[in-house]
Amino acid sequence: MIVKLHARKIKELQEEFRALGYDVKLEPKLPDLQWSPDLIARKGGKMIIVEVVSKESMPALADKLKELARYAEQKEDVRFDLVMTKPRPRRIKQGKGNVEYEIIMKMRRRMLYDAKLLIKAGKQESAFLLLFSVLESLIREVLAKNIDVEEAVTLSKTEITTRLAEDKLISKSNERLIRKMISIRNKAVHGNTSINQSMSIDILEFVSNFLRHVKSN
Repeated sequence: MIVKLHARKIKELQEEFRALGYDVKLEPKLPDLQWSPDLIARKGGKMIIVEVVSKESMPALADKLKELARYAEQKEDVRFDLVMTKPRPRRIKQGKGNVEYEIIMKMRRRMLYDAKLLIKAGKQESAFLLLFSVLESLIREVLAKNIDVEEAVTLSKTEITTRLAEDKLISKSNERLIRKMISIRNKAVHGNTSINQSMSIDILEFVSNFLRHVKSN
């Protein structure tokens, strides 16, 4: 049953991306990666890496998911999307009560914990990339609740931040902090930034607070 749900979801995503004009490849080999994602979608210089998971498979895929997320963060115009399969139990709780949503939130908290350990170990850049990955997933979640899905797919991180601020879905202070993180991320990808421990701790606190805000709304 789980295998069938996984294959069905991949087929659905393949059809959806192709309908939006994306070139789609299944289980592609990517440079410097131990694992192949379920699919990648390319369009106009942009690439979306997609991995489909279930609540049962997620624990076993933890290392793979972290590697794919880090790979995406180190590349320009590359995004990593984690997609949950949706089995059909007799009763399905919606929104924050949804089991899949809770698993995603648990994974985000785990990534924050790993970032904290990296900060203590003096690996500030690696910690930042993990934190940025969590932040991007959160702002995309907020956006997806408020605009058309097709439009959301095409927006860059900067455009998302602008849209969230214009629609008053984030505060001006949060907008400034997110823009600062985007700038740091772009420099970090090219090895042109120096992140100290104090800065890392501030960013960890901000992303942790933002996660709590998203979960409570």
